[in-house]
Amino acid sequence: MWLTSAGHGTMGFDIPTCMGAIIHDDSYDFGIVFVGDGSFQMNIQELATIHNLNLPIKIFVLDNSKLGVVSQFQLMNWDSDPGTGNRENPSFSKIDNGYGLDSYDVSNLDDMDVILNNVFNNNNPVLVNCNIDKNEETLPMLLGGHPQNEMYPFKEVKLLEK
Repeated sequence: MWLTSAGHGTMGFDIPTCMGAIIHDDSYDFGIVFVGDGSFQMNIQELATIHNLNLPIKIFVLDNSKLGVVSQFQLMNWDSDPGTGNRENPSFSKIDNGYGLDSYDVSNLDDMDVILNNVFNNNNPVLVNCNIDKNEETLPMLLGGHPQNEMYPFKEVKLLEK
């Protein structure tokens, strides 16, 4: 099952949505969450619930030390992102360990195969903090007033009819 906020930049949507899906339907072996560092910090306390219920969730924090979608929007419109573009994050893996969960840090792709093997051969909840390039764009991006089939940077896409 794929659950998404569909590009609406809904910070804090990801982790609780995955938790709810796993709690609602325990037939899933695990859930995977890809979450930006800003969104992750909005629900960091949910690590306690994930630990207490031993929910089999694999969290991948995309850590670029900025509020990616907000920063990108500001740069597109004002060539500056003073409040969102240059942040210092705590060690998410240490915070995760503080909640009693397994965690990994990834800074280069050479480590990824071993880490992914460890993550998916583990029935427990796991967090992987992925340090990514600060200049990596968040795409596609839904801009205000545009329909889903016109996400930036793409032109209109014809929707499939049922």
